[in-house]
Amino acid sequence: IKMHLPKQVRLLKIVSSKTSKPPPSGAGGLPMLNRQSILDATDNGLEVFRRFVPGGWTVGRSFRNPFYEDTQPSCRVYRDKKTGIDKIHDFGNIRYSGDCFALVGTIHELDCRDKEDFRRILQIIADEMNLGPPPGPPVTAG
Repeated sequence: IKMHLPKQVRLLKIVSSKTSKPPPSGAGGLPMLNRQSILDATDNGLEVFRRFVPGGWTVGRSFRNPFYEDTQPSCRVYRDKKTGIDKIHDFGNIRYSGDCFALVGTIHELDCRDKEDFRRILQIIADEMNLGPPPGPPVTAG
């Protein structure tokens, strides 16, 4: 049985994971924004799909793609058995298929194969999901 933990607990889990070396740090010692940290904090991408794909869809069940005039339910979110990562597949328009990064890239007209675009995709997800440090310099008591 998999428990769904609150986002704050999942983020803490990333920071305190028992690895041979600590995760790369960004500003203020917080984990650096990267693909794995987002997957870890979003239940392997599922929470990203819940945030970016509107409608009352259910994992593993077909639904109409809300991003275009879909005539029949041919889109679904599923957990990939090989990778354990959640993905979306649209039989009506393959452009909307892939992991959460590919979908956010498609929505924002960014190519996740391009290094700069991928960084922007990571930042869009982090901003929308409130992951990572707040923008701007840290506030200090004084």
